[in-house]
Amino acid sequence: METPGTPWDIEALAVVRDHDRSMGNARDIVIMDWLAKGDTRPFADWIMCGHAPSQEVLIALAVMMTRADNPSFDPAGIDDPKMREIADIFPLGIEVTGKGKRTRDPANIIRDKLIARDVARAMARNLSREKAVGLVTDWLAEIGIHMGTDAVEKAYKTHKSEIVGTKPDQSVP
Repeated sequence: METPGTPWDIEALAVVRDHDRSMGNARDIVIMDWLAKGDTRPFADWIMCGHAPSQEVLIALAVMMTRADNPSFDPAGIDDPKMREIADIFPLGIEVTGKGKRTRDPANIIRDKLIARDVARAMARNLSREKAVGLVTDWLAEIGIHMGTDAVEKAYKTHKSEIVGTKPDQSVP
């Protein structure tokens, strides 16, 4: 048998030996323990080695990611008692930060692409770009997205080259 190379490998082996658990279950126990302390290394290491984590581990990660996006997240609103229990155990938020190239929020990119599409569709109905941008800006405000015409214009300019086959009858506004 190979000597464990990480502290979490050593801990998992101890759980197997001392508590008569399977290696998969032991890894999940160790992952949950380390996640509760804010450390994702065992999870990442074992996932890359082929470990399939339990539903409880995945719920814990989802709760932690939700807390990172919404620090006021209240687990009392969760209907499933098992999920609520896991949410109560993990008060920390976990945010993927990475060290690579920083990019824009994917939600904003999608929003801007759809804005560009709608401006192009309005223009396909023989509206000037200025009128199309105004129409989309007004429509966005009606649905609760308050962006100025400059931001709508910028979204259009940024993504207009990605728009293919725009038809006027498909326009949302």
